[in-house]
Amino acid sequence: RMDHAVAMVKQESGKEWNDLPGTEAQLTSMMAAADELCGIFHHTCEMLNRPLDIESACSLYEYRQRLVKLAPKFIDEQRQLLALSMQLAGTFSQEQMQARSNQQLWILVAALASAFMAIVVGNVFNRGVCSRLNVIQENTILLGQEADLNPPVGGNDEIQQLDEAFRDMAQALKSAREDLVASERLRREMYALIAHDIRNPLLSIKSSISSVLDAPETSLDDRGRARLLSSNRNVNMVTGLINDLLDVERFQSGKFDICAVRANSKEIIDLAVDSVEQLLEAKSLKLVQKVEDCDMLCDRDLLVRVLTNLLSNAIKFSPMTGTIALAVERTRGEVRFSIRDQGPGIAEHEQKKLFQRFSQTSSSDESRSNSSGLGLAICKMVVEEHDGRIAVVSEAGSGSEFWFTIPTID
Repeated sequence: RMDHAVAMVKQESGKEWNDLPGTEAQLTSMMAAADELCGIFHHTCEMLNRPLDIESACSLYEYRQRLVKLAPKFIDEQRQLLALSMQLAGTFSQEQMQARSNQQLWILVAALASAFMAIVVGNVFNRGVCSRLNVIQENTILLGQEADLNPPVGGNDEIQQLDEAFRDMAQALKSAREDLVASERLRREMYALIAHDIRNPLLSIKSSISSVLDAPETSLDDRGRARLLSSNRNVNMVTGLINDLLDVERFQSGKFDICAVRANSKEIIDLAVDSVEQLLEAKSLKLVQKVEDCDMLCDRDLLVRVLTNLLSNAIKFSPMTGTIALAVERTRGEVRFSIRDQGPGIAEHEQKKLFQRFSQTSSSDESRSNSSGLGLAICKMVVEEHDGRIAVVSEAGSGSEFWFTIPTID
């Protein structure tokens, strides 16, 4: 209808029409906009006549945005058309005036249809898509709060599939959480069993063996005494393993209390060295000390335990008649403890897992079989509980240096 009206106006207006500047360009722009409106309206009607899915809703929303931009343009072109009509009113016939009136009416109807369709599309999008997506978004919050989810969104489209997948994931997480709670309960029961039903009988056996060995009237031959001494060592080893397991559990559960007091580095070193003196003598090892006098706020007994563990490892992996270097120095608000041995060293790929629980190196030293693999893990926990750092510097075949830091007292 617009094509026909424009053709009539051009035909009957004659020269006067072409004399008006910009008329042809204005009509071309209006015709292009009219074609775009017809296309949008046609596609929108097709989509509204079939089930709405998320892709169609997004297309409707895009059409809405385009219509919102076209509406002001049509209003402006209508004003220009009215001005043009006034300029040509003196030369146009009644039929030409009717053609212009039809043009204006068509444009006005298109603009009204655009606004109406924008409102319809907006409402459909909000009700059919946004509201259902809001339900899924709210379910994510409820899942984090371990609360019951909203009812399913329903439908037969991508949003319904997304909601169903989310609910399957939520159910899997709930099952995993229940399994984790059950596993944690089982773990606590196991540690309780270790603490009360295993350690106590071992302590009783150890006490009985010690009583027999220490009794002056006991008549034991060398073979019997050797067996008792071996049994006593094995009991000590198992008891130490149980104590390490319980210590790790207490650290992880936050039940390991740090009793921080003012302590001196030389005092801590002396206590640790005294506890390993017999081990040093057994392998004829030389301990070289370079200890700086420093004060710290720490749990003295736990720090002595860390040093004793590191010294014991150094002794264990050192060759006979070797040398172990023990140093303590103040560095930038910290006290740095280091222990260096002349052992086989540790490969780089093994250093990364060295402070993990039950981790052991692939050293050929047979004495490592007596290790629980928990000593270094406990050392790491103790040092980090003091806001310190612990690490190892080593190369295969070049010995190892274990070091850790403890903040000093300002």
